[in-house]
Amino acid sequence: MPPSSAQIAILPSNGMVLGHIRPNYHPTMIKQAASIATAMGLPLLRRTTKLKLTVCDAESSEAAIELLHNDLQELSLDLSSDGSNHISLILLRLRRCSPSLNRLELTSSNVSVNNTVAQPLSNALQSIQNLNLLQLPSMMVYPDVWSTIHSMTLKTLYLTRSGAIPLKRSEFKLMAQGPTYLALTLSQREAETLLSPQSCSQSITRFHITIDPAGTSNDLAPLLVNLPVVLPNVKSLSMILRGSHPTLSSSTFAPLGKMALTTLNIQIPNLESFTDQAFEPIFCSIPRVTDLKLLPSSPTVPRATLRTLGLIAHHCPDIRSVAIRLDCSKSALPDNTSFSHPFGASLEKLDMEFSPVEDEMAVAMALIHLFPRKIPDVQSSSVSFRHSRLQYHPPRPPTALASSWRGVHSALQALYRIIQTARAQDLERVAELETQLNTQDRLLFEAHSRVLELDGGVEKMDSQPVDGK
Repeated sequence: MPPSSAQIAILPSNGMVLGHIRPNYHPTMIKQAASIATAMGLPLLRRTTKLKLTVCDAESSEAAIELLHNDLQELSLDLSSDGSNHISLILLRLRRCSPSLNRLELTSSNVSVNNTVAQPLSNALQSIQNLNLLQLPSMMVYPDVWSTIHSMTLKTLYLTRSGAIPLKRSEFKLMAQGPTYLALTLSQREAETLLSPQSCSQSITRFHITIDPAGTSNDLAPLLVNLPVVLPNVKSLSMILRGSHPTLSSSTFAPLGKMALTTLNIQIPNLESFTDQAFEPIFCSIPRVTDLKLLPSSPTVPRATLRTLGLIAHHCPDIRSVAIRLDCSKSALPDNTSFSHPFGASLEKLDMEFSPVEDEMAVAMALIHLFPRKIPDVQSSSVSFRHSRLQYHPPRPPTALASSWRGVHSALQALYRIIQTARAQDLERVAELETQLNTQDRLLFEAHSRVLELDGGVEKMDSQPVDGK
């Protein structure tokens, strides 16, 4: 039995509502909700400005069309229908959203989508004048669509790889001339073909690329060598690598030094194979970076260590935000927990994940030296004190990692109290030592007073006249 209209997840709240509706489950309830809302005089659907729909058949397609109206600002459509005709009908009705729609996300897992959707999609995009963000699966992007995208004033374009239709260099050149933020999911072969010196883009300042290296040599060097030429104005670079990259080394990332990067996000599966010596050339090449994420893209043991944090502080003096996964095992700890270049006042946000810590005291001391100042926004694995020990628990899911810097900093400051407690395990001995010190102080004071008295007596004797003279 389908749920009642009262259970539908469209709840108006000042016109800013996210309606997660999946007509493929119960398409009749959408029409039921619309009719009830109309009968009651409630502008329920008209106030929904954010909408997410999944369409998989003719019935759900009709239900989805009922929800498209000209007050929508953000629309996400999962077009998993088995027929291109259903998709085309929805695309034709997108013109309803043209006055206010500024974000459009289209996804599809249906590789049978053919070029019959190209013209409806192109027409729909032409009618949406205020669109800032567009996400498309690559199989929907035909020449007519490319031409339309090129004529738009997009700020952000996401292109997700789906199906077996490869991108052409000419299409990429058209696509790369408009938006300032471009996000691609490509195979490595496609990336090497598209990101060639012939495909220079002056407009893109933020670039996100996810690379699937299946069926290639997995050598990133040729791709990265071309990046400064293809994207000369990029300030923010995000690179997520999937699969194995056996040839990856610090020299692979040397071309990044030719880019004026302020934000760098690197997620690679074999990050654990890097050493601190391998990390250092990377940090040397990006001295102007202010936001840095260095995470393995698979759940492996991290290779970044506390020394790595020290290298970031040393080579990136203007760093504001750091996200890193650390190996804090005893073998990975630095010999000297005192760092010559701790993080300065510019650091505003810190997101750390720890492997299980073996020497809590050494880790805490290193963190105190690395972060002598309070940081407003810190996320880390949970920190607690039990039995006078500082414990860093293993990382949990991202939703459980949030922890304010106030708590972390208080915990680190409490380390001094832990040290004091450790030194005062034998309270009687401490009291005895204090008594001995007080006694020694008293004896020294008495001895000093006696010396002063003797000195005074000597001076008196020296000042008296000698008889007969």
